[in-house]
Amino acid sequence: MAISVDASRAFLLPSQLRRLAEAVRDAGQHDESSWIEWKSTLPLGTDQARVHLVKHILGLANRSPEVAARWAEGHGYLLVGVSPGEVKGVTSIDHSVMEQNLKPYIGPDLVWTPEYVELDGRDVLIVVVAPPRQGDPIRYLRKPLPHPKHDGFVHSEHTVFVRRNAQTVKAEPEEWQMLQLRFAATQNRLDAEVVAAQQRIERRADFPEHIKVDLGRYREWLLRGRYHGSGSLHTDPGWEKHVAEVDAYLGALEQGLRRRLLDELARHLPATLCLDLVNRVDRPFPGVKVILTLCADGRLECPGPVSEQLPFFHPQHAPRRYGTSLDIASEEAFLNAVDEDRIRHQADDPPPGGFRSEEVRQGDGLRITFDPVDLRPGETLRLPRVPLVVTANVDSVVTVEWNAAGLGADGHESGRIILPVAVSTLTPMKGDDLGMAIARALDLPTATP
Repeated sequence: MAISVDASRAFLLPSQLRRLAEAVRDAGQHDESSWIEWKSTLPLGTDQARVHLVKHILGLANRSPEVAARWAEGHGYLLVGVSPGEVKGVTSIDHSVMEQNLKPYIGPDLVWTPEYVELDGRDVLIVVVAPPRQGDPIRYLRKPLPHPKHDGFVHSEHTVFVRRNAQTVKAEPEEWQMLQLRFAATQNRLDAEVVAAQQRIERRADFPEHIKVDLGRYREWLLRGRYHGSGSLHTDPGWEKHVAEVDAYLGALEQGLRRRLLDELARHLPATLCLDLVNRVDRPFPGVKVILTLCADGRLECPGPVSEQLPFFHPQHAPRRYGTSLDIASEEAFLNAVDEDRIRHQADDPPPGGFRSEEVRQGDGLRITFDPVDLRPGETLRLPRVPLVVTANVDSVVTVEWNAAGLGADGHESGRIILPVAVSTLTPMKGDDLGMAIARALDLPTATP
């Protein structure tokens, strides 16, 4: 029986890994599969834990690529601290310490990542093993594993582990043959990687406080009647309508200014994701498709592909002060006019393509899918810049999980990029067109006429 979780996509983000741990907790005793293994608990940092982790990481790495691809996009998972019906947790140790303890036995080129998630108030270790690929070498024990209970070794050097019937065991002749064929399939294997061309990313710029203050002062000025007539403005039947028109105008003006801030942020290069696709060999790879999964502590948004040219900011005229004829009849008329201006601009200058973005799931981050590209021998190709609105705090990170596959090429490549979040250097709303518009709309007169 299979574990009850949607394994059509990989579990990479913290929230996805937590769902996987919850599924193990809620699973049956015999729900393990070739792609997932669990252990109720282990004293991390001990010989006992090392034997367990090394054995299962090697077994998950020695799977057939075709079989592995049926679950979680080929990834393998080893969970410690959770098992069906119970969460015992583990005492966590630093990632670097764990890697130093295991690397001499696993080797330096096998890609695996230790992660911790909290479940029912306890830490659970999840080791994510990269998908096996055509052309991968046979993963074997690089040095003897010390026995956890007495002198000697529990497994000798060069031992090969595989997954069989949801268990990790020593390889039999037919499994050796599969691994040898896997290694031999290197002639047309994709050999490319995605690297960061920009080593950090800036968070969003805040809406300028002085503009909020100016909008409030401007409202006060617009609500000063040109003349009072014989009675109070507040009893005049047209006054309430005028106040609504002024508020509608200022609300739409503020919305337009906030959109302008996003337009500027989308073109602020330090706030965009800039990546290179690198061909590591002297063979071309046509139709290489790169997919990213992004996550951060705060919300991530992508405005989508944008043109280099900043849209022209052209607000409507403000309603005249009370006692003169009004330039706009209602909030709806003003909003429609603004939207028509923006739509007309976009029709004249459509944004370029290059990628599309979508939410993975509420709170899980973004998925960015680039259009396929042809990669020449040894080429380093700059992927289209991805504008991001990052709300995470400074000194936190944006995690980029990437996957690349090519038309007619065997296998795929995957990896992870960590980008620190930096303070914004954008000086917002300083364009010439915006400067004139704000001066026209917000400059207060020195005297009331």
